[in-house]
Amino acid sequence: MANIVQSTSSNSYPHPPWKRLYGALENNIHHGDLVTYKDLGVLMGVDARTTKGRQQFLRCAKEFLLHHSLHFENVRLIGYRIVQPNEHIGCANRQVRKARRRIRFGMAIGTHVDFEQLTAEQRKFHTDALLRMSRLEETVTETLREVRKLAVASVQQERLPPGMGQGKEN
Repeated sequence: MANIVQSTSSNSYPHPPWKRLYGALENNIHHGDLVTYKDLGVLMGVDARTTKGRQQFLRCAKEFLLHHSLHFENVRLIGYRIVQPNEHIGCANRQVRKARRRIRFGMAIGTHVDFEQLTAEQRKFHTDALLRMSRLEETVTETLREVRKLAVASVQQERLPPGMGQGKEN
């Protein structure tokens, strides 16, 4: 990583920070690589731990995910690691769990309302909206449960001796 940092550092910045970072890393990173905050700061010209730096890094990370199927995961106090392909579904699952928490908080906001202040029409709209949100939360919860079962089955499958657990052979 040090040779990338040295060869790309410059005082003039023709592109937004995320594009500079993308250009510097595009052909130089692989699954399992670690990019430190220090390296990110040098490559982007912005401290990656600031709000602006984080926004720029996340924009770059999105491009890597969409165009190169590389996903960055935070390594606390160090930087970001490019996860292995077999780790992507676990990362995706964590994001869906976060989304479920946000859905639940949204439902709490919609539930704790002074209904006496609403008209009959507003109460009906409110109730219908909460019903739909509840269905969404149930769907997300059930999907997470199914993915967890798949993950457990996959781990158990890996632990079986060779040739076992392949299903019936005809």
